[in-house]
Amino acid sequence: MTSEPAVYASGLRAPEGPAFDRAGRLFVVEMDAATVQRVDADGSLHPFVCTGARPNGLAFHRDGDLYVAEAGLGAVLRVPPSGRPYMFADAGDEPFRNPNDLAFDTDGGLYVTDPVKGSVAPDGRVYYIDPEGEVRLFADGLRFPNGVVLTADGGTVLVAESRAGAIRAYTLDAPGRAGTQRIRVELVPPADRGGPGGLAVAEDGHLYVALSRHGAVAVVAPDDTVVERIPVGADRPSNVAFGGPDRRLLFVTEVDSGTVRIVPTVRRGLALYGEAA
Repeated sequence: MTSEPAVYASGLRAPEGPAFDRAGRLFVVEMDAATVQRVDADGSLHPFVCTGARPNGLAFHRDGDLYVAEAGLGAVLRVPPSGRPYMFADAGDEPFRNPNDLAFDTDGGLYVTDPVKGSVAPDGRVYYIDPEGEVRLFADGLRFPNGVVLTADGGTVLVAESRAGAIRAYTLDAPGRAGTQRIRVELVPPADRGGPGGLAVAEDGHLYVALSRHGAVAVVAPDDTVVERIPVGADRPSNVAFGGPDRRLLFVTEVDSGTVRIVPTVRRGLALYGEAA
């Protein structure tokens, strides 16, 4: 079983989007403060960049730049280590409505979830931005697509479909090209006020899912069974990421308490694109 959670950092205004750089430093967004914070090991907060509206998801590129899903601007921003942001992509003729979360593949292509704020209808999308910056539609017809990750083998994209209460899996025919799709697991009732949010993958294929308004992180085995629900001690966990010296700590952002919480795990987290040497 997983150990009890502990508060790692506090005083954040609606934290989301935990991400680690190559040096192992944690960054989170404050959605209600339009800010990305660096969180040091002692829990102290250090503003990194003000994005101007309502940032949500984060992902590091291998070159050290931080990518931000800026829901309030309807865009993806790129922030170099200097901390000065610039526009990386919007969706062109049909701009992003509410970009939520991000995940790089091993080629440096970027998956972006794009729900419609407050909607329970199947009107959400996922986009793919290739390494040259070309944006194309990856998937649509989703009921509030939220967290996004790739499986350990890189062959499947997993999307948390919050208002369907489920995790949807897309096999890849090619980078950014969806093949077959299926509902991998249903975690809460459809149209529930909360539901699955941020995602993180362990090296052995287990999937960790933040369950907003359910006060827990669900652990889904490779055979699609839910093997554990980890209480986080607060109602609205928004996102999760593996970190620590050996990636055996799960970092959980929680909106209501304005905290980042840590849970020791028995599994080692998968190294993401921006964390690899």
